[in-house]
Amino acid sequence: MSRGTKWQQLYDEALAEKDPMKGLERIAKARDAIRKWLQELASERGTAEEEKAEQKKTA
Repeated sequence: MSRGTKWQQLYDEALAEKDPMKGLERIAKARDAIRKWLQELASERGTAEEEKAEQKKTA
């Protein structure tokens, strides 16, 4: 299952929740998980860009 599908499933489950407060809690957890994933992607991208710049300097 791709991450995008996983996050969509989390939101769908939260919206289907009968208790509104539990639904909000699930949405908050999904949001936090997405935020963490995006930070990881940004970190990986930053590292890749730094390596690319370093290669240009040595070339």
